[in-house]
Amino acid sequence: MILLAFAVISCDPEYPTPTPASTLNPVTGKPAGFPNANIMAIHASPNAGAVTLSVDNSAVDGSSISFGQKFPAAGVYSSAVPAGSRQIRVVSGTTSVLSTRPFLNGNTNHSFFAIGRAGITSSSRADRLRLIELSNESLPALPVGTPNTAHVRFFNFGLVTPTPADAPTTTTLAGISLKIDAASPITAAPGGGFFLAPAATFPASAANTRAYAATTTTFTAFTVPAVGAGGNDYLLDVVQSTNGNIILDDISIKLVAGKVYTIALIGSNVPEEQSYQLYVITHR
Repeated sequence: MILLAFAVISCDPEYPTPTPASTLNPVTGKPAGFPNANIMAIHASPNAGAVTLSVDNSAVDGSSISFGQKFPAAGVYSSAVPAGSRQIRVVSGTTSVLSTRPFLNGNTNHSFFAIGRAGITSSSRADRLRLIELSNESLPALPVGTPNTAHVRFFNFGLVTPTPADAPTTTTLAGISLKIDAASPITAAPGGGFFLAPAATFPASAANTRAYAATTTTFTAFTVPAVGAGGNDYLLDVVQSTNGNIILDDISIKLVAGKVYTIALIGSNVPEEQSYQLYVITHR
């Protein structure tokens, strides 16, 4: 799922159209697997317009997305992209605004998030426009018998008002956690009400100055109280764990035992930009 209309940002060099992909992973030397990879892209840049995903200099059908949308629109992943070393671009109109060349393994899940602000490219800015790849995602095994756990991971891509000093640590929303509200029909949860540790936050890493970063994340097991066949409805709050400030209040979500979820805080507190929201992906 990917993003944005912007001023031209600094990108990786323009690459020629690749030759047919190797069937071997250049790192492991082992077969890449099935001929196509599974990918999704999410547009999470709050000040960018619609963008299109391009692979090997060709637009991917159906990949035009705006803020808060994902590709593919239906289902979780698209298997339209061949495995191998692929040039992936995020394109606004005819302008390539983000570009990278990851190795995509066949029959393997890869998620791309376009985050940060359009037009911001300085490596000192935590809110610079970036493409985050969650590579080689492995979903938890299907539960055996009657499941009582769902698996959830939570990302913080929220932005705040930039300071005149361009301070790199004041443009992203820090210390974010997801909490079950006391008014929720189901309130029991591990960790004193917080059912996840503080969110993984991007793009705060000052050590990575590129406009692309790859990482791997695990899905945290969450024991769903009083599981029923249809799951349970929760009211969730997004809070700053350092001071208790509520960023989003009473967001309704249904969690079903045996399923796997990605929840991302996206948006900004700047009036001219897209406001905060929770983006939820159900992986199965």
